[in-house]
Order: sequence, then C-alpha cells, then structure tokens
Amino acid sequence: MTPFEELVTHIKQELEHRNSKSVLIVADCADNLFQNQYFNQSELLESWWHRVYKEWMQHEDQEQDHITIICPHLDSLLYKQPFDQHKCKIFDNHSVTIDIEGRTIMTSSTLLQSIEKQPQPAEPTISLMESQTYILVAEPEPDLQYIYNMWLRSKGFKNTLITDSGRKCLEEINKIENLSQGSNIIVILDSRIKDIPFVQVAQQILNRKPGTQIIFTTTQPGDGVKSMSINNNSKILLKPFRFSELLPLLGNSIGN
Repeated sequence: MTPFEELVTHIKQELEHRNSKSVLIVADCADNLFQNQYFNQSELLESWWHRVYKEWMQHEDQEQDHITIICPHLDSLLYKQPFDQHKCKIFDNHSVTIDIEGRTIMTSSTLLQSIEKQPQPAEPTISLMESQTYILVAEPEPDLQYIYNMWLRSKGFKNTLITDSGRKCLEEINKIENLSQGSNIIVILDSRIKDIPFVQVAQQILNRKPGTQIIFTTTQPGDGVKSMSINNNSKILLKPFRFSELLPLLGNSIGN
C-alpha cells in the first residue's frame, strides 16, 4: 500500500499550495485487480480508499476541502462468474454506486438491489406530485448535487429542487408555499452550505414552516447540529453515508 499512502501525502501537500481545494480522484487500480481476479486485493484496496476518504473528510484541518473519489469498474463483468460472487464486497466499500447508464445500485452485505434488474413501473410507486411533497436539497458540491438529483428522480421523486446556498434554499421554500400552501417539504441541508450559516437557515425554515422535516448532512459530528434546538422531525446523517440510509427517512415522511 506504500504507493497509495504516498499518493495521499502528495495530494495533501498539493492542497497546501492551491487556492482551489476541490479534488477529483479516479481510482481505477482496484478495477484492474478485479478484472484479473485478484478479488481479495481489490477488496482490500477499495476498503482502504473508503477508510482514507472518511478520515480525510472528518479531519479538522480538511474542513474546507472537497474530495470526490470515483472507483470505476467494468460494468459488463459484474454479473458474470466468478466476478458476481465478489461484487457485493466491492460495492459495500462505497457511499453510492451507479452503473454506466447513471442508474443507482443500492448495496448491503446481504442484498444487492439494482434498478437495472428490476422491472420499471409505468408510473412511480410514490408520486410526490400527488402527495404534494417537495424535497429541497441544499448542497454546495456540484458532484453531489448531480448525484442527489439523479438518485431522487430514479426513485420516483418528481418534486425535487437542488440549491447550493442558504439564500436560494429559503427562496425556494417561499416559492413552494406560494405555489401550494400546506404542502409537505423535506429539506436536506448540508452543514457547509454557502453564504448563510446552516443553523440560521434551519431556524428560519422552522420559523416560517414549523414541523418541517430537516435532514442535516455533515462531515463533522461537532458541527453544532446536535446542540441546536431542532424539532422532532429532524435527523442527522454523517458523511459519507449510504443512500440506503436516506431513503427510509424520505419514505417515512411521505407516508405521514
């Protein structure tokens, strides 16, 4: 693992001299190992990347860094023997997995659910237009904005709005209220939102519309989310998290 440890050190040194703190890493070595049936080594490397990413994002000195790690795998191999016997272990080391068509693959240690393998209904099982439920995502990172939008729509959530700042988030709340008074709004609010502290954004949302469910996303448990006065509908997701952790929170709210 020495070359990979050296790579991380090099990236940290590079960030110290750069104004931009955004980094995109395409880590394809594990795929080469996987294709050549070095399954244990591939899993070890994927697990290492997951650990490094998690430690990196939670480190206090990396508060302003935005790291994205993409681990590509040859899609055509994943459902062939003997590769299909090992794919779940590989996928379990990732926060979210998408196929080459942009469709989300949800994974766990015991179950692999692929949208590609499931029959698609003519209409989504859950229609947010019918239920008048809106999902508003306030996330500063463009890569995560794209993934949120793609994943939510793949799950049938039609009334989805993506913003990158606190001001825009509050503006969208007002627009929804003016368009459909009494509608249900679920807010996914990141702690690194731009221009307005996320705590103030949450407080203004609750002042305008008490009872709104707010799902906080954060890389730092000490961001102040737990210490603020929030309602019983609020939840906290520590990044990196699996989208399978987010889905039940949305589903429970839709059913209420």
